[in-house]
Amino acid sequence: MIDNTPPDNSYSRGHNPKSQKNLNREGRQPLHGEPKKDRFVRATTDGWEGFKEVAQGLGISASELVEQIGRGELIVSRKQELYEPIDQ
Repeated sequence: MIDNTPPDNSYSRGHNPKSQKNLNREGRQPLHGEPKKDRFVRATTDGWEGFKEVAQGLGISASELVEQIGRGELIVSRKQELYEPIDQ
């Protein structure tokens, strides 16, 4: 059986706490003191998936990984061979 009873509208129009008019438009304060902007990155699927895995492993978003690298908060180094040849 379908209940066709109208919902209890105990709030007058525009006074519901979830009303668009009552929502905070400021949102979260920027983590780094300034708002982020949309950027565009071109990468292969393998490269992008690997990048996201690194971010996930650090417990941050891909966006935050870029931010921390760019701000010098994370250092990036080249992968070195596990066994380097010994000069004879």
